[in-house]
Amino acid sequence: MKRWIAAALAAAAVCLGATTALVAITPAAHAQSVAREVPADVRYARMQVLQTPVILLDEQPARLSPGARIRNPMNLLLLPASITGQSLPVVFRRDPAGLVHEVWVLTEAEAATLLRSLGPGTTTGAPGGAPAGFLEALALVFSLRR
Repeated sequence: MKRWIAAALAAAAVCLGATTALVAITPAAHAQSVAREVPADVRYARMQVLQTPVILLDEQPARLSPGARIRNPMNLLLLPASITGQSLPVVFRRDPAGLVHEVWVLTEAEAATLLRSLGPGTTTGAPGGAPAGFLEALALVFSLRR
């Protein structure tokens, strides 16, 4: 009868040790942050998913590439079906075939910051490369994210 008590206490001690080790590691994991680099060839647009892979970028039809990655403001992947019908501010990058391959969803405040950096009357980055002010504002937006 006392054997099962000894076994239960030993199991509890192992669990307590594992929990203590996890608690000790957790603050170090939270202290690390992911440094996000800003690609130089991104453009700003408002994206709306119609029916995967068909999307609208600033009311112009476009297509998502196979394996396209859409990241939310917390840098987590979004499935296109989860944002169908929503008009979201994004920065995006195309693949060599011209399909939209990488998309970063922005908050409305981040979008306002980027639009101010683009200047009056401009709604997207230049096709040949984004203006320097746009890239600086985008680097600031990405650096503020945790």
